[in-house]
Amino acid sequence: MGAPTPSSSAAGGPRQPERFFASDGRLLAVLARAGLRDYSELPPLTDAGRGGLTPVGWPLQAMLLTRQPGVGVRSHYHVNDVAAESATRHSVFVCLEGVLVINVYSREGEHAGEARLGVGDVLVVTEGHSVDAQEPGTRGLEVKQGPYLPYESPDVVLLEAKS
Repeated sequence: MGAPTPSSSAAGGPRQPERFFASDGRLLAVLARAGLRDYSELPPLTDAGRGGLTPVGWPLQAMLLTRQPGVGVRSHYHVNDVAAESATRHSVFVCLEGVLVINVYSREGEHAGEARLGVGDVLVVTEGHSVDAQEPGTRGLEVKQGPYLPYESPDVVLLEAKS
C-alpha cells in the first residue's frame, strides 16, 4: 500500500502538496492544504504567484494562485488543440464546510491512503476513491470530467478494496 508523502514544515504549515502513490509508483492523487503558500516545488510554474499542482501529462490540470489587487491576467481562453489521454476520468474535491474524508485507491483496488480535507483543502484524484463526511453538515465540491451519470452506468467501475 502506498502512503501520502508528508507536507508539513517544522513551522506547522504545509510546505508542499501530499501525494498518494500506488505500490508500482503510479501517482494517484495530489492534496493541497488550504495553507499552502510556497510554490517553489510545484513545477512547471514555479514563480511566486502560481504553482502547478498536477503533472503536465494529466488531462485535468490544477494550478494554485496567489494574486494581489491590480496584478491579474488578461481575459483569455484555452484552445483544446491536443486531447489528453487517460484511462480514467479525474476528479477534484474541495471541502467547503466540515471534514471530507476521501480514500484513494488504484484501479486494481489497492488502498493508497486517506485524505482528510478541512475547509479549503483540495484533492485531485486520478483513479479510485470513496467519499465520506466526518462531521454533520459537511459540504464539498466535486469537479470531474463529465458527464455525471448514475452509479449503475457503464462508466462507473466499483472496486473491491484490497488490504
